[in-house]
Amino acid sequence: MATVQSAGAAIYYETSGEGPALLFAHGAGGNAAIWFQQTAHFAGREDPLFPPSLLASYVPHFPNARITVVDDAGHSPYYEQPEVFNALLDEFLDGQRG
Repeated sequence: MATVQSAGAAIYYETSGEGPALLFAHGAGGNAAIWFQQTAHFAGREDPLFPPSLLASYVPHFPNARITVVDDAGHSPYYEQPEVFNALLDEFLDGQRG
């Protein structure tokens, strides 16, 4: 497992694909209140673990959240349809920049 030390914490990371770096931080000192304006749920249409219908039930609990369904993907749309997923993520992030 690849890790880097920062402020006394071991941070696990993965390197995959090409293009600019993207970081997803979980538990980085924030709280759910800051997620309300920036929550996107991505679901593979054929996901047996978290089908789009289940994720759609979460969306009402996050004001301004949205769910995006990726066709021809199961549980890992970022891996199964990387070009589609990256385009959808870029679109979401562009919207967050204003």
